[in-house]
Amino acid sequence: MAAMNIIHSNGKSTVRPKRISAEDKPFYSIIIVDDEYHVRNSTKMVLKKAGYERLYTASSASELEQLLEKTEPHLILMDLNLGKSPHDGLDLMKRIDEERLAVTDYIVISGERDHNLIGECMAYAIDFMEKTFSISSLLARVENALINREFRSMAITDSMTRVANKGTFLDQLQYHVALFDRSKHPLSLVMMDIDHFKSYNDTFGHLEGDSVIKEAANFYSSHLRATDLFARYGGEEFGIIMPETPFEGALSTFERLHRDFKQIIFNPKEGVKKGVTFSAGISTLDVDSYELLQSRINLRSSEGRIEMTNRMITSADQALYHVKERGRNGCCPDNYLVGNVV
Repeated sequence: MAAMNIIHSNGKSTVRPKRISAEDKPFYSIIIVDDEYHVRNSTKMVLKKAGYERLYTASSASELEQLLEKTEPHLILMDLNLGKSPHDGLDLMKRIDEERLAVTDYIVISGERDHNLIGECMAYAIDFMEKTFSISSLLARVENALINREFRSMAITDSMTRVANKGTFLDQLQYHVALFDRSKHPLSLVMMDIDHFKSYNDTFGHLEGDSVIKEAANFYSSHLRATDLFARYGGEEFGIIMPETPFEGALSTFERLHRDFKQIIFNPKEGVKKGVTFSAGISTLDVDSYELLQSRINLRSSEGRIEMTNRMITSADQALYHVKERGRNGCCPDNYLVGNVV
């Protein structure tokens, strides 16, 4: 989506985004929030005619919140005055960002002239439009917002594998730790790395090693649930965040996928066939493990969430190295988050 062109000018190169193709438009999810039916409907029809298909409308804060429970929009078109006050939309954006602990892209569309209010909104929104907009202006602003989102996504993915990078992984793990504090639903983390990868690299070269990394990332990321996050943590090490998953569920998922991945045959040089295995460890934050940790870690504070995030990673890594000490090629059968309580 929104790929880039390299344009050479006077010996220099610049990056310019392509426009969004007709084939890509149906995949973008857009929510239109306005208390006036004719505005919601006409905006939806304009976007639909332009090729966007995943279009949803809301007339109030409660309707928007219900939609956000079911979909993750790429963009929200937000009216400021939802029938009560010009501050309705601003208050809603603040609450959504606080409760979801995530950045949401908004284009504010309003007839308000209060520059102070507009300035406050721009702390949350990426663009502002007056309600007396033209169709061409709306379409251009929406497309630019979606393209800018694609540019930002480049900063959160690993350039080689196109899965989430370490920074995204750490942010998302902290986010799900915060969600655990509210729901108490189990959260599992798998840390895994490729067995004997240095030897593979030394024997067959870095190009063949990169091929293994990319194939592993593609395989695991495409066989997990949409709610799971697969990330490249660094080098040949990967991490999987599995929300609402108990330890046994995470263990069985890894074992199933690992069994299938081991069947893939690599040909690093002519006449050579190699299979690749992983070692892995799991840490699971659930009600039982949290009971042992809550006297030490306060998940209501950002410091506590960071500490729990680090503890989960350290525990899973300890379990991973335990597997390596015992011969590699598998996953530790114990939740090291519990054993890591000191």
